[in-house]
Amino acid sequence: MIRLAMLGALLFPLLVPAALTVENGADNRLKIKEDGVELFLKDDIVLMDAAWKGLVSPMSGKPVAEQSDGAAVTSWKSEKGTVIRRVTASPEKVSVVWEYEFAPDIPGGRYIELTMIGIADNFVLPETAGSGNALGSSKSGFTVATKKTPELVLNFKGSPSAWALQDHRGTAWLRNLRLWHFRDYTPKGVRGKACLTIGGTRADIADADDTGAGTEYDNVRLALPLQVTDRSLPAVVTVDPAEVIRKYDGAMFGLNYDWPGMARVNPYTEAAKPGTPFDGNYRKELAGVPLPLNRAAGSDSQFFQWKKTLGPFEGRAPHKTIGWGAEVPQKYGLLEWIASTRRIDPAAQFVWVVNMVRETPEDARDLAEFLTGGPDTVWGRKRIGFGFREPVAPVIWELGNELDYSANSLYTGEHYSAECKKFIAAIRSVIPDAKFAAHAVTAPWNERSEGKWPEFNRIVLRELGPELSYISFHPYYRGMPPSAIAPYIESLRQDIAACPNPKIRIFISEHGKWPPGSEPNWKRNWYQTHALIGCLDTAEWIIYCLSRPEIAAMTYHNMSAGPWGLIYKDEKGRYFGTGITDLFRLLGKVPYGSEVVASGVTGEYTAFNADQSYSAAAMKSADGETLYLLLNNMLPTTERPTEFRISGGSWKLKSAEALSAPNLHSHNSAEERPIAIAPLKVETGVPLSKLTIPAKSLVLLTLTK
Repeated sequence: MIRLAMLGALLFPLLVPAALTVENGADNRLKIKEDGVELFLKDDIVLMDAAWKGLVSPMSGKPVAEQSDGAAVTSWKSEKGTVIRRVTASPEKVSVVWEYEFAPDIPGGRYIELTMIGIADNFVLPETAGSGNALGSSKSGFTVATKKTPELVLNFKGSPSAWALQDHRGTAWLRNLRLWHFRDYTPKGVRGKACLTIGGTRADIADADDTGAGTEYDNVRLALPLQVTDRSLPAVVTVDPAEVIRKYDGAMFGLNYDWPGMARVNPYTEAAKPGTPFDGNYRKELAGVPLPLNRAAGSDSQFFQWKKTLGPFEGRAPHKTIGWGAEVPQKYGLLEWIASTRRIDPAAQFVWVVNMVRETPEDARDLAEFLTGGPDTVWGRKRIGFGFREPVAPVIWELGNELDYSANSLYTGEHYSAECKKFIAAIRSVIPDAKFAAHAVTAPWNERSEGKWPEFNRIVLRELGPELSYISFHPYYRGMPPSAIAPYIESLRQDIAACPNPKIRIFISEHGKWPPGSEPNWKRNWYQTHALIGCLDTAEWIIYCLSRPEIAAMTYHNMSAGPWGLIYKDEKGRYFGTGITDLFRLLGKVPYGSEVVASGVTGEYTAFNADQSYSAAAMKSADGETLYLLLNNMLPTTERPTEFRISGGSWKLKSAEALSAPNLHSHNSAEERPIAIAPLKVETGVPLSKLTIPAKSLVLLTLTK
């Protein structure tokens, strides 16, 4: 022990932490240094053949570099491969995320290799040189010794597979170390990412509780940032009011709820009844937001135990509502959810996600009786005793949440279907006409779900089809633009048409903007879900879904959760509504029950692909006398002078209003509300033929005959 301590003192005489820096070399490859001494350099991502010969090397092309949210972003794009690299750095920590995508069917493609060279002379290494042996290998991370730091952390969290630090001092072609990460290439093409953080503490690489939540959309289709410098781009919007696509149904504008998140914004100080005192500031922030369809909940639904949330706070049994949460009495429970939602919107309807992991079919039967039973039933009498005289029948019972994906379950299609049948029978013993949704494959773009789509869906539709009204799916955007998600929607539509019950419709029971980036910096981008950019990205998704009649309902994720929310409390306990509240207010100005009619947009950046930035939807009132146009211009500085071609007669402009903010990254707080709905200065009472749609705006036009 004494000898080891003396050796450490000789090798590491300075206890002051070494400063980390990062810079680009002449070829835009990274150089990561410690107190000015090179540690790792020359990052590269290459598609290899079976003999490890390079086939496609996107980073050998000309890059585009920019600064975004404090990160240095460098992008390489070619016909066969794309790489986007994001680097954030401080003296204590350097983080690099490489996102990559390789086209399908590249002849000979076998492996995708990411490498960096480690300068051997600057590490503390065994005396005997290796020829490829690993000095460390892990998916989470490990520590290495440099000449300046006894334990330098290499953190790989967020990567789909393990990294290795290899000793190639004895290999003639390198004579150094190699930091190495690879994965297989498939003929379908590959998209994914790799993450490296240098610095931090050993605690950063401790194994995490892999519950599945938060990892579903790590590997998303790459959409390079759209670079548009034009101040103005013309477009044409066509509308045919006679061609009806679907109803503008309130069920398309629902919300999801998160039990831990709602506990943080709970407007009650005591167990709720319909008339229980309610925080007026909560009501104020959500005033005017329609709540037509309300779902509880996401991953936390498989932890939440409804019986433990009834009655006075002091008598509630403690339990967790999410894997990483505390086991405490839950003050925001089933009845607080129903009561608070109905205080905002008395006509609110509900979706219940059945806990198929920690509850039994008997618990589900009891819940059905609690929500709908009369005074002659055991559980109905309990509900009435708590002050809820009227029944509250869920309009949809969703069967579990992402049970094919969570590490707690990982159900196969057969197992999931068999378990669902037990819960369906239990609930229908109380509510014979209960409507059910079973879920499709979770995050089919993620490696964990590779090979499941579409077989899992087809098994579920075959085994459960006659019992189902819906199949649910959880797309997040805009790492994946709507055009990249559309093939999955179409796949579901086709499989439904071929199943024993072709009347099944799709329920998008979670959707929202997925924040860019990855740990450890992911949280820094959470605000983007409800900043103006998140509002416009969400509007783009909703406009797309209004064109798909097979989609019956959607619930936006989330009323109040980590990255996503309509309402939050700040550190001073003050409520504030995010920009998403105004988004749903604006969308709610089109009367539910109106008809979505045929429309289209032409012009630059209007095609349905990753670069789409201008989209539209048209709705006709039930009496046919009013036309509503939604126009979503996502470009930050480019206005869209638009010509309108509306068939079937002249329509006069009655009003125009826009959801916008000073810039795309503007977001609300308790002190500032930069995102707002404001009227546009337009000439009303005249036929609409031309109008300029401002940059970074969602515009609602109301027209009359």
